[in-house]
Order: sequence, then structure tokens, then C-alpha cells
Amino acid sequence: RPPYRGSLLAEGLEAWGVVRSVLSGEWLVPGYSADGKIVQLYRYAKDWHTGKMLLQVTPETHHGLFGVPLYDPKKPDVLLCEGCWDGMALWEVLHSVKRDGERLAVTANEGVSLLAAANVLATPGCNVFGKSWLRLLAKKRVFILYDNDHPREVNGKHVDGAGLSGVKRLANLFSRAEQPPAEVHYLRWGTHGYDPDLASGYDVRDALSSAGGNLVARAEAWRRLFTRVVPAPAEWVTETGVVEIEMLPCRSWKVLVNS
Repeated sequence: RPPYRGSLLAEGLEAWGVVRSVLSGEWLVPGYSADGKIVQLYRYAKDWHTGKMLLQVTPETHHGLFGVPLYDPKKPDVLLCEGCWDGMALWEVLHSVKRDGERLAVTANEGVSLLAAANVLATPGCNVFGKSWLRLLAKKRVFILYDNDHPREVNGKHVDGAGLSGVKRLANLFSRAEQPPAEVHYLRWGTHGYDPDLASGYDVRDALSSAGGNLVARAEAWRRLFTRVVPAPAEWVTETGVVEIEMLPCRSWKVLVNS
């Protein structure tokens, strides 16, 4: 069974290069360099430690970015998702729906769709961003759409959720780029960066899927979700360009390598 993960159209999986291995039967998702070359093949397979289906990186290789072959440098906006499934789900909605006056309607013409002015890219996770990918964001309006991760208590200290911490790290990285983005915005799920009424880990794909199996309804869900997007605060970055966030303890080699 294909890993649709909340998608409605096989077209989205095809556009993002998802294929099934003729050797193992596993689903494979390509990761790309900034110039569109395949540098990684992720396996959608069971993690035998947790029993969950996960995208697993090819050992001893670097991570890749999702959605790069669809990138159009003429478009002014970049929507940066956490994980390929979020990226695919958002891409198919924006690719398939247009504005029709005050209403939304299905379209087969991407040139008039909600995707006409925006690129959708996705990182492998909120802790992964290659510096070489920065050139795809230079002088763009960037919207970071990371997950609704709840904060934690670590050694008696309040620690931001992984998604918000990832946004802050990107704000730091972007501020030090040779050609930074023109603007940086992020999906603020709630007043303190997360929405306690939504599950920890709730993401863009969940928000779209909650609208059911209709593309227009999902586009309306996206429009509501986008009202939570706000500019990244300047105070996140200090004069030295260092984001003031707490470091987390790490006692696992596997966690360290994955990060």
C-alpha cells in the first residue's frame, strides 16, 4: 500500500519522486541537493526499536531536501515544511486549487493555482537544515511551517518544543547567510509557540486531513491555518547571531547521529 499519509492524489507522490523499490518492495523517497541532484534515498520502513514506520536515511550519507525539482526561482515565496509528507500534502492542495473571487475552486492549471507564487520545500526534520540549501531561500519570503510540538521539562527547566526550537535555529542560520531571505515568518500554533489544545506533533498534514477528502475544503483549512503565521521576532537572534536556546542532553549515539 502506498504511503499516502493524508494525501488524496497519486500525482503528488509522483511529482515528489516517491517510488517503490523493485528489490525490496519498500517505498523510497529521494532527497536532493540545492541544485536538484539526488543525494539521498530514504526508505519508508519499520523502526524495529519503536515499531513505527519511519523514513530512514541511507547509512553514512548526508540528508537531502525534499521537493527541489519542483522549485521555481521566479516565485517569491517559499513554504518550508517539516517532513516530506507535510510538503506533499500541502503541495497537492495548493497545486490543485485556485481563487475564484471570494471562493476557492479546483483547477488543473498550476499557473492560476494557489501555488502560482510559492514553492513548497520540506526538510527531513526540524533539526536538519543544510547550509548549502540556503541559496534556495535567498531574497525570498520564507514561511517556516514546523510542527506543534509541546514544551518539555528537562532537569527542572522549561524547554521549547522541537518545532519551535528548530524555527529559532533557522532564524539564526538565515540571519548569518550571505544572501538571507527577504522576510522570515513562521507558523505560531499558539501564544507561546504551541497550541495545548492540539496534540504534540500535530502538523500541517494533520490540519489539512482534518478537513476531509475534498481539495477545496482542505484549501480552506490551509487558509485558516495560515492566519497563525507571523513574522519571526528579531529578538530571537542576538548581536552575535546566536539564538538563545537551551541545549538538550543527549545520551544516545543513535540520537546524536540522526540529529
